[in-house]
Amino acid sequence: MGEVYETRSSAVASLVTSTEGARRILVVGYYDYDVSVRDVKSGLFLRQICRLSELPRCLKVRNA
Repeated sequence: MGEVYETRSSAVASLVTSTEGARRILVVGYYDYDVSVRDVKSGLFLRQICRLSELPRCLKVRNA
């Protein structure tokens, strides 16, 4: 069984996984218009994008 990570009180609107270099990441969009990025393996919090102008219903990770 997988591990459980505490996130926040806001409900999840969308999820997507991707890679960032050698790291697998989990990107979570919340109903409070924020997005967080975590390391899949460790659960380490990497960054947060706050107060988007639209609800993050669909996420796409683009490596630039």
